[in-house]
Amino acid sequence: MDAVRPHLAQVRKALPLLDVNDFLELPSLALGLGLAVDRIFVPASPQEIRARQASLRPVRSQALRYLEVAAELGLVPGDRVKKIRANTGPVDEARDGVAIAALFIDSEAALAGKHPFSAGALEQLGDDGNWLISQLLPSGATAEKTERSPQAVVRDQLWTDVLRRYDELYQAGVAIWGRRKVDEHIPALHSRVSAAAATAASKAVPTTPATP
Repeated sequence: MDAVRPHLAQVRKALPLLDVNDFLELPSLALGLGLAVDRIFVPASPQEIRARQASLRPVRSQALRYLEVAAELGLVPGDRVKKIRANTGPVDEARDGVAIAALFIDSEAALAGKHPFSAGALEQLGDDGNWLISQLLPSGATAEKTERSPQAVVRDQLWTDVLRRYDELYQAGVAIWGRRKVDEHIPALHSRVSAAAATAASKAVPTTPATP
């Protein structure tokens, strides 16, 4: 974009039907595309899931056993504790983490100074549970083909627009430098280093003298 901007008058003259303002918005459009990509759900790896489970399980087990004692003492609602304990399996473990953290928050006044769990540990328990719930498939359920999420739709629309506007930018580059030299000023869409920078770098590398 920095290479093209000084030549906009030349582009307008050579390509009167091309709206230069269209491709001048490419940087902000690409930023929006990056943000859209970040908002799309990406399935975690088995290793990531196991790591979260390893974080959740000890605290869940200890906190649940504590709450069962607290329920017997009348400090927390016994029915809620029984409901947490009722089921088994990875998905239920994750839901337990969220429910346990919520129960500690709801019973904060009654449990203040009566348990060994830090606020950070309980918050992490809830976070691990929420994360695992979003990643795990309930037992007996089958993965089904789902429609694209709204975030994925926005991503694809932005990507299509980026492609279109980049083509316009490339046309402008051809009008300025010609087809043979345009790649020296406008890099390919997926490249991380411009062709001009790469060319300059290669020229800067000293050649090894030939052996006599």
